[in-house]
Amino acid sequence: MILLLGLVLFINLGRSVDAAQEPRKADIIVSLGGDTFGCRLAKARELYHQGYSDSGKIVYTGSNNLFDERWSCSSRKTYLQDGGIDPDDTVNIDETMISNTVEELLFVKAYMLRHHYSSVLFVSHPTHSGRILKFADLIAEYDEHGLRLMVVSTEPRWWDREHFYTDGQAIKESLKEIFKLVYGLIKYNTPLIYYTKYYEKVRTGEWEASLERLERKEHK
Repeated sequence: MILLLGLVLFINLGRSVDAAQEPRKADIIVSLGGDTFGCRLAKARELYHQGYSDSGKIVYTGSNNLFDERWSCSSRKTYLQDGGIDPDDTVNIDETMISNTVEELLFVKAYMLRHHYSSVLFVSHPTHSGRILKFADLIAEYDEHGLRLMVVSTEPRWWDREHFYTDGQAIKESLKEIFKLVYGLIKYNTPLIYYTKYYEKVRTGEWEASLERLERKEHK
């Protein structure tokens, strides 16, 4: 019986980790970090040109560098600019302020509240989407602040939500997501949060100062 239950849970794992949605218009589009090959940024740029950013802003988190030879440039800002997006409409959230998905969600929430935005369209990989939605609900509390979020995914060739177990990389990425979900919930939703770098930055005012620097940069 236990083996059967385990098998059923495993077969349905793809539906658990992939909670990606169809895009709808939002105040801003956010391309999340961890995007070494630029796939998320490319999808975000596509959605931007399709008119999904009501504010005309596109935000990207993490490093400004692109490392894949498929791109003709090495900078995310240049890539967006080459795609016809005004540099004044691009916002890079300082990678030194965030180290994981939870902190990205917390910083984006704070950024949205400062700018009076009420909706956001996140772009990430399909296996990442379920964890984003859970963290936004259980830790970042988007709903409680009246914020609406959607997660739109890239389209990696190796991913098939219904038959993920037929591909080795898909299996590995799905299992990693479960571990990261549990780890994040324990670390940021318990007293352990007081020992995180995030809490230290909030306590010392570095978090708020970074938001203010970003705001000044946008209003130059």
